[in-house]
Amino acid sequence: MLRSYFLRGCWAIALLTSACAPGTPPPAANRAHLESELAAAERRLAELSRQVASLQAALDGHRKTLQEIDAASPAEPSRSRPPEAADPPLPGPGAAETPAQTASDPAPGTPPPATIPGKPAEGTPATPEALYRQALEAYRAGALESANTLFEDFYKQHPQHPLADNALYWAGECQYARKRYLKAIDTFKSVLEQYPNGGKVPDALLKTGFSYLALGDKTTGRHYLQQVIRQYPFSPAGAKAEERLSVIR
Repeated sequence: MLRSYFLRGCWAIALLTSACAPGTPPPAANRAHLESELAAAERRLAELSRQVASLQAALDGHRKTLQEIDAASPAEPSRSRPPEAADPPLPGPGAAETPAQTASDPAPGTPPPATIPGKPAEGTPATPEALYRQALEAYRAGALESANTLFEDFYKQHPQHPLADNALYWAGECQYARKRYLKAIDTFKSVLEQYPNGGKVPDALLKTGFSYLALGDKTTGRHYLQQVIRQYPFSPAGAKAEERLSVIR
């Protein structure tokens, strides 16, 4: 499209130059039309340039995030945030929204399985990072009730930790996977309210929409999915929102 407007601009310039050859002044109407075409082409080129600049800024932001993730090390708690890849993947629309694990939750009071190097043999994990990893292990093992408790414990004990928004978000995922949609909505909205600049905001908006849809409230569900697309159009959550909207009737 950029090329099309560029060619139109060149065409208008050529016509204007030709019409303005010595001895053959162009009619006033033709000249006004050509100048209008040039002005329109210039406006469109300026708009496309702004869009390209916006896309480049988004790309630079994603590249910087990837560099930070590559530089981070889970073994160093002093880092601001372990790689997001350490978290379970975000469930997508349809059947993929439910975690792949199907194992039943352990009986109340039974600790979830954990294979975390350095984790104490008993008692509470020594560090916030160890508690977070323990919660992830429980989630991946399908022990959703235990994982939910551990994620909530992390959030309550360490609300200012860089991983606090992650922990709160994954508590909501545990509730969503167990079809406790009203509770999940409350938790996802807490992510939005408590950590409005956090990295889990797009996913929390997305799963809030999914939760409303699961309750049969299509109007509110669409609202949240459209909000994801408006605010985070180039994110994975934005792509999932567009995909779900395309099949809602």
